Amino acid sequence: MEELCAENALLEPQGRYFVRRQDIHTEEHRQEGNWSRWLRARVSRAVVLYGESPFRVLSVAGAVIVGSALLYPLGLLRNSTTGQLMTYPTPTEPVALVTTLADSLYFSTLTFTTMTFGLYSPVGAGKFLTMLETGAGIVLMALLVFVFGRRATR
Repeated sequence: MEELCAENALLEPQGRYFVRRQDIHTEEHRQEGNWSRWLRARVSRAVVLYGESPFRVLSVAGAVIVGSALLYPLGLLRNSTTGQLMTYPTPTEPVALVTTLADSLYFSTLTFTTMTFGLYSPVGAGKFLTMLETGAGIVLMALLVFVFGRRATR
């Protein structure tokens, strides 16, 4: 059916049949006990839907950025000008909380896109988190280009 849809330029059904075929292969890997191929296929399905969904890549990228932004105010960033650690304010300071989260989201977005650190610099475990986020950013942007290229060539 997948080939028939491709021959008749029915791109959406072709994509659905492709995903079904890949799901069958994934299940075969599980049944055969080939756990490394099964795990790679499961991650591919979750992150890019086997190269069919740019929205999944964007969703994972957004989750990485927001998740990291929520971790940074745990004392993982230092303000370069004042030397103070970024921490969550007390619950009685809603404006400070919004400012802290906005700064953390800003830093996280810059780190993900590997642009620069800006006003803050990572300290302690923040260096490791920054390294992971930068690596995830590079990989997810490459996957996004791959998915768009794959869809454009169909």
